[in-house]
Amino acid sequence: MVDDQKSSGRAENLVRPIETRYAHSGDVRIAYQVVGQGSFDLVFVPGFISNLDLRIEATLGSVPDMFKTLPDVAVAGAWPEIKGVQLNPKTALDGKTKELLGLAVAAQIPCQYCIYFHTEAAKLNGAIDEEIKEAVAMAAIVRHWSTMLNGSQVDLTTFKKQADDVFAAVKAKSQ
Repeated sequence: MVDDQKSSGRAENLVRPIETRYAHSGDVRIAYQVVGQGSFDLVFVPGFISNLDLRIEATLGSVPDMFKTLPDVAVAGAWPEIKGVQLNPKTALDGKTKELLGLAVAAQIPCQYCIYFHTEAAKLNGAIDEEIKEAVAMAAIVRHWSTMLNGSQVDLTTFKKQADDVFAAVKAKSQ
């Protein structure tokens, strides 16, 4: 919504934040944004149905309980995030790489639900057992050295300088 106000003899547009509201009836939940003012909300659905549960079910075949544990405000943000990054084949990372990264992080959190999900999703995206083992091993190596560097209070500036020197030497040898 835009308000016009006079300031120093000229009009300026001030943008008010758009309010998001939530409604539900039984198992059906919707999120909608409020534009304007009035005594009641009129929900307009242009062309495509906007119910998140229906969108999730259309993509996954069902609505997993993990979405049902979230408050409506969180589902409204969680699904577009998952759909836009994790399930999107047009991002910079392919599905297998994303799921191997998810597995590596899950192993370090640790999260047994996430480990199961990302392992199976990585396999679904073509990962072989050796790649799954390597992703977990890389997570363990990073965790190990993070513990050593932080626990030993290694100076970050010195570490970065030494790492840059190593990268330069490797690059020079490869040319």
